[in-house]
Amino acid sequence: MDREAVLAWLKDHPAAVHGDPAQLVERFEQEVRRHAEADAWRAARAHVADRMHEWEQEWGYHSSEAYAAKEVCPELAQELQRMEPHFEKGDEPHLVGEELLGSLDPEARKLVEDWVRDVANDVEHKIWEGIVEHTRDQGRDLARSGRISSDTSFEHTAAFGQQAARVAKILLDELDAHLPPKS
Repeated sequence: MDREAVLAWLKDHPAAVHGDPAQLVERFEQEVRRHAEADAWRAARAHVADRMHEWEQEWGYHSSEAYAAKEVCPELAQELQRMEPHFEKGDEPHLVGEELLGSLDPEARKLVEDWVRDVANDVEHKIWEGIVEHTRDQGRDLARSGRISSDTSFEHTAAFGQQAARVAKILLDELDAHLPPKS
């Protein structure tokens, strides 16, 4: 069911809604978008942080940061693509809040919960696709930009795991920039 159908149903069943249907639908959308977007960034950040810690423990041949970035970023993107999160039944209170859901009678609540999950999954999917694409391109972009070293002399390289962890740290900093401030 889409937004207009939900709004029309709520307007047709005023006894099931405690408040203005249009304002409620608007609030639902705002909350869903805010939470779904933040959850996508948090999930991606958690995975990159886990991988960074794994790489910190690895050794391997010496490599430049640029080489590690060109290897690590596509690998991370592929991993992220396979692990895209999805919202399921029961996630609605997290997405919009119990208070907002409480403004609906049970029949209206069920209808809105289904729509909320659909909206949340659409928002999350778009954000996730952007995260995956950015991660995939980041290795090449970091190497081209000069933000990381491409020097391959032994004294300017380190074990692949260390370089991979450095690249993951750069990605973490970028993901952190998209997270909402802690309240």
